[in-house]
Amino acid sequence: WAEQVSRSNDNLRKKTLEQWASIWDQQKPIRKWPADLGSDFVRAIVRLKPGQNLSTRFRDRYLDRIRRIVQELPSRIDAKESMEANGGFERGEFGMPPDMDITDEDADHRVVWDSTDQNELFQTFYWTSTPSTKQIILAQEELWAYEILCDVVAKANKESTGSHNATIPYVSQLAVGYRAAEEDPGGRKGGRLKKKATGGFDDYMGMDMGMDMGM
Repeated sequence: WAEQVSRSNDNLRKKTLEQWASIWDQQKPIRKWPADLGSDFVRAIVRLKPGQNLSTRFRDRYLDRIRRIVQELPSRIDAKESMEANGGFERGEFGMPPDMDITDEDADHRVVWDSTDQNELFQTFYWTSTPSTKQIILAQEELWAYEILCDVVAKANKESTGSHNATIPYVSQLAVGYRAAEEDPGGRKGGRLKKKATGGFDDYMGMDMGMDMGM
């Protein structure tokens, strides 16, 4: 009986891993590392095998360049970029659009993206020391998810000429990964890395996602 249960568990584990692998392969088209990181970085990261680490020079390069790449997110939805290392304006109560705070520059764009949320998102990619290989992989997974959300907003607003007739004129929060899951979004009391789960895929493939928008 015990042997039968063990075989059943092994088969279930095998099927689960096969399913995860299938999902992973289906996502391959969107898992493109930013060209700004350099072709040598991309070659190194895609050739990594489980348990291997990027060299320090590549991890330092990601630290230096990922900030500029993240700052391009607002342009994907035609919003004013307000990402800074620290600070930012307060969000309207309950995440509602701060109608009185919209500037002329905001009005020139299709979307007003809450500046506080932009800064909180930016903080999660703003390291002050060299990130580990695992931190880089998890951060990039989140960035890909943010890009997908931004592209959804851009597609919804494709026919608009400004925020006045946009389908999604206001974004109060974009949150994926641990920002979406933690009790205090913004990354100040949380982190991407947690205790390792029993399955190897769990380290990289769990992704919470959320988006609050004004329509």
